[in-house]
Amino acid sequence: MTNYTLRDRFFELEKEATKLKISTRKNILSSYGSLENFHKTLTVEIINCPNQLGFKDLFTFYSSFFTLPEETETYDGFETTLALNTHEGFLKKFGAYEEAWMYVRNPENDDIIAGLNFSIYKLPETESRFYSYSGTAHIIYIFVKAEYRSLKLAGYLFQALDNYAKTFFGSSQEILYICEQNAPEKMSFDDYFSDNINALIDQCDRLIWWDKLGYKRLQFDYVQPPLNIGQEACINLTLNARAPGKQFLPAALISFHLERFFFLAVFKGREERKDYFYETQMEWLKKNNEIMLTGDVELYKILKMKFY
Repeated sequence: MTNYTLRDRFFELEKEATKLKISTRKNILSSYGSLENFHKTLTVEIINCPNQLGFKDLFTFYSSFFTLPEETETYDGFETTLALNTHEGFLKKFGAYEEAWMYVRNPENDDIIAGLNFSIYKLPETESRFYSYSGTAHIIYIFVKAEYRSLKLAGYLFQALDNYAKTFFGSSQEILYICEQNAPEKMSFDDYFSDNINALIDQCDRLIWWDKLGYKRLQFDYVQPPLNIGQEACINLTLNARAPGKQFLPAALISFHLERFFFLAVFKGREERKDYFYETQMEWLKKNNEIMLTGDVELYKILKMKFY
């Protein structure tokens, strides 16, 4: 497709998705009376170990949303990571952690309609008191079927994650939530609109949505190292955190999180110190005390204008 064809195709799909969202919401409200009643019929299913029933269907669903080669995990990659949840050596080295999935199905036809892949890392007690967080959580992937995106399913999963993590940590203390986002200014026209088409949401509109949830960019050069041997590093990302009322976060806290996220979720237990991107970022974090939180809705609106 040419550039303009990609953009026009996205507009067409976006219009179709909007019609489906309106229709689906109308049907749900007609059947259940309210979104709250609909949510009460949902059951959150958890996958936190390999070869678990339902994961093949969930992976197929996930694969329809994330298609850029450098940021897409493989089925075997996920299975390897899930196996690390019971690795005695890594649990001793890093403390309590877990990578898992949660998802929900349409109660009427059993189709998967939303999913969330995350990792959680418990802070040692002394550091927990110092930072006022019980631990950190990384929202790796979240995806909702296009026609169900007006039903607040993302918020439903976020709340389920918060409950799950607090139970895992054994604490009601706050959790530092972190996620990666595409940086539009680092993307080509084709990549920007190809991702728009697959995700059925504009890249900058997605950033605005996350910003309204309180997620701000951490101001340092973030690169996700290669997810698997043979893949490329993902250089078009930013690291974002939700820290209401804060302009800075301790670099040591981000170092704690990334050491675990890179080693477990990205490298899957491979020797990380041979990776240039890992070494460069961890060294930067050691040399700095704080990281500024940046980004706002106006910035993302300006970035969007450059593509339209």
